Amino acid sequence: MKKKSEINPYLDSNCIKVVKSSSKDKLQNNGSEVEYSSKFFIDLDKSIKVYNIMGFEELVYSLSPKGTKLFFYILFHLRGKSDQIEISEKSISEKTSMGGSSFTKARAELTKKDIIRKVRGGRKNMYWINPHQFFSGNRTAFVKEQYGEDYIWIKPFHQTFTYKDEEEF
Repeated sequence: MKKKSEINPYLDSNCIKVVKSSSKDKLQNNGSEVEYSSKFFIDLDKSIKVYNIMGFEELVYSLSPKGTKLFFYILFHLRGKSDQIEISEKSISEKTSMGGSSFTKARAELTKKDIIRKVRGGRKNMYWINPHQFFSGNRTAFVKEQYGEDYIWIKPFHQTFTYKDEEEF
């Protein structure tokens, strides 16, 4: 058992709300089929994944203070399982006290840095978010659901491991 000083004090004061779940599936390999099951916990708190792709960290650090405010507004207000967000001056100013030309400049900065892009032909204030940089939910499942399993954005990654000693495996 860990000493109290070795436990994160934030975990001591607040519980993480979870649901216990399980799944069963089959795996096929070289003509044989293996059934497996797994048990896991699902975190009930809303979360946003920020992907550490090449250059994104530097891009975020390079944002102006107003651009940073708008970026965080987007992170906190992005609906789960969606690659679009409504960004209106009214909703932003209510939360950030940023309006007028400051809002326009911040929105232009995020657009120029390829964090958001205006939805053409959609609702007035709708913007695409760049799911390579951040997403709320399972982006792979979302893309499969929205565009189909063969959509070119999803590329399976195969890695072959070579072991010197079979006992390591």
